[in-house]
Amino acid sequence: VSVWSQDARMEIRHINLEGALEILRRATISPKPNVAIPETEPVQKRVHKSTKLWTFYADLEESLGTLDTTRAVYDKMIDLKIVTPQIILNYASYLEENRHFEEAFKAYEKGVTLFPFPHSLDVWVVY
Repeated sequence: VSVWSQDARMEIRHINLEGALEILRRATISPKPNVAIPETEPVQKRVHKSTKLWTFYADLEESLGTLDTTRAVYDKMIDLKIVTPQIILNYASYLEENRHFEEAFKAYEKGVTLFPFPHSLDVWVVY
C-alpha cells in the first residue's frame, strides 16, 4: 500500500496528475473478479482492498476526475465493503455539492444499512 501511495505522491510532486490517477487505478484493480482472498494470503494479493489506498484514490478523483469517475470509485468502495461512515459522508457531501441530491440520499441510505447502530449514528444525524 505504501509503495503505491508513495509512487502516486511522487507523480503529484512532479505535476503528473493523470499519472498519479493511473497508478491508483492500477493499484485498486481486483486480481480476479468475485474471488474472496483470505486474510492469510500475503498483503500483495489484498492491496486492492486497502481503505487507505481507495480513500487516496477517491480524493484524487474528486479533485481531478469527473463526476462519473468519482461516483464509480465510491460505488466500487461500497461494493467491496471497505467504506467507513466517514467515507459515506464524504460521498454524500460530494454529491450534494454537485447538486445530485437524490443520489446523495441513496448514499446515506446505503451507509445506514451497511453499519450497525452505534457506527451509523453519524450518518443518521447528517441524513
